[in-house]
This record gives sequence, C-alpha cells and structure tokens, in this order.
Amino acid sequence: MLTYTIQRLLWLIPTVLAMALVTFLVMHATPGSPLDPVAEGANPLSPEAQKNLAEAYGLDKPLWEQFAIFIGKSLRGDFGQSFVYKTRTVSEILVETFPISLFLGAMALAIAVAGGVTLGILAAVYQNRSWDYVCVSLATLGVSLPNFVLAVFLIVLFSFVIPLFPTGGWGSPRDWVLPAVTLALGPLSFANAGSYSVVVANAGGSVTSSVVALTVMDPASVALSIMRAGTNVVISW
Repeated sequence: MLTYTIQRLLWLIPTVLAMALVTFLVMHATPGSPLDPVAEGANPLSPEAQKNLAEAYGLDKPLWEQFAIFIGKSLRGDFGQSFVYKTRTVSEILVETFPISLFLGAMALAIAVAGGVTLGILAAVYQNRSWDYVCVSLATLGVSLPNFVLAVFLIVLFSFVIPLFPTGGWGSPRDWVLPAVTLALGPLSFANAGSYSVVVANAGGSVTSSVVALTVMDPASVALSIMRAGTNVVISW
C-alpha cells in the first residue's frame, strides 16, 4: 500500500507539469492579447505602452523561457495580480479561500467514503435485488453526470421546487449540504464499486454477515475506498 501511494505521488509531478504545459500553450495559441485590446469601446494601448508591459510581464522573452518563469513563480506561490480584484494578489485570495475549499473537500470525502462503502455492501448483500439496482443506478449516475449539471439540478430541486436549502452562501451548515453532496456523488460511486468488489471477493460468492463485518473492519479495504474516493474528490474539486 505504501509503495502504491509513493508511486501515485511521484506520477503527480509529471502529470501536473504536463497539465501546466498544455494550459500554457493553449493560452498562447488563443487569438488576441491583453496588451492590445481590440474589443469595441476598448482603449487601445500605444506601442510604447505595450512594449513596457511586455517587458514587465516577461512576454518579450522566448516561449520556453516564459514557461520556465511561470513554473518558477508558481513553485514560489507567486501567481501575480488578480484581474478581478486589482489591488490583491492571487496568492492572497488563495490563502483566504483555501480553508473553505479544504473544508468542503473534507466533507465531500467523508460523504463519499461513508455512503460509498455502505451502498457497496448493500449491493453485495442484496445481489440482483432492489438495493443492488438502486446502488448500481446511483453509481452510474455519479460517474456519468458532470458536477456542474448535478449542481444545477440540485439547486432547482432543493432550492426552488422543494425549498430546503439556500442557493448560495457559507454562513450556516445548511449552506454546505448541496455543494458537499454535489462534489461527493462521483467519488461515492467509485467507493461504492470498490466496496462491492471487496465484499464479493472476500465472500467467494457467498455473502454473509461475518464477511461484511470483516470487510468493514479490514484496513486495506477501508484504505482502498478512502484513496479512490479522495483521488476523485481532488479531481472533481
């Protein structure tokens, strides 16, 4: 388990670098430039002002050097000024909002693991019966439905049709329910499938209460469910 975790963490480095490179190249390939606004009603910058800004932001350097500067500053936590909040840096905004994102991710992970393990066990115990079909349907829905579609559906259903939760905010526990459930449904499906597989494998085709108890208390099966759910919470996040 430790070897697997280390391998996954090591693979994270080239994955993040590849994602950064693709994002960087796509942004450079996008038509237009922030230094030369051409939108209707915009105030075009003079050539001299464009040159000064390009030097200030390093946009006059070769592409590979721009990417190296971007990676170096990112590793130091320097993401520049915010285009929306002109007087604040991106790092300041991240420091302020990260605890909320971390709390939301932790809630989603808890829901995904608890719900996924429970549904996986129910599906294994009641194979080819109603609970099995319900769990499989939820798993299929969680895997196939994007978070942003699910979020809109839950807002319409539970904020307008059945007004149980607010549409936004973060001041009370009621505000946390919809975003946490939205973020948890996809990972819950993977934890569901993982628990189902572990139970059936441990049972050898015959699911009993002792097999279920051993599976729930088995550190390896619990760790597997948490790892799979946690990975997918991070991806969804």
